[in-house]
Amino acid sequence: MSLDIDIQQASSLLNTDVLRLNKLAVRCDIAPSFGGGGEKGRRRHFSLRDVCRLGLAVWLSNAGLRAPAIRDVLRRQAIRSLLSGLNNRRDVETEAKRRRFLVAAGFHGSTPAFREVKLVGSPKQVGLILREESGISVPIGMLLASLAVHLESW
Repeated sequence: MSLDIDIQQASSLLNTDVLRLNKLAVRCDIAPSFGGGGEKGRRRHFSLRDVCRLGLAVWLSNAGLRAPAIRDVLRRQAIRSLLSGLNNRRDVETEAKRRRFLVAAGFHGSTPAFREVKLVGSPKQVGLILREESGISVPIGMLLASLAVHLESW
C-alpha cells in the first residue's frame, strides 16, 4: 500500500507546523516521491518513507543541528537502510519496537559532516560512542512509535 501524504497531513502526523516542515524539506533536500511538488504552485505529496525522513529532520533540528548537518546524516548508509525498510505502518511499528538510537559523532564544522553515523540499540552504546567526542543522539524508536500511533488513527 503506497500512501500519498500532502504537507498538511505530514505536519499533522509529525506534530509540527507546515511552514517549518516546508523549510526543512527544502533546506535538507527532502524531495517528495509523488508529483514534482515543491515547484511554484504545486503541492508536495510524500510517501510514508518521505514522512519518516522528514520526521528525522525535525528531530535532528530539535537536537540543534542545522540543515547541512541534517543533510549529511540523512544521506548516510545507516539511515538510508533504515528508511528503505519503512514501507507501511507495520514496518514503522516493528522498527519502533527496536527502540534504537541514531548517533552522529565527530562533527566537522568546516565541512558540515559527521565522522560517524550509527544506529545503536541501547543508551550504553550511545555513551560509548559519545564518550570521547561530541555528537548527538536521537531516539528513533520514540519518533517512529509516535508516528505509528498517528498513522493508526489517520
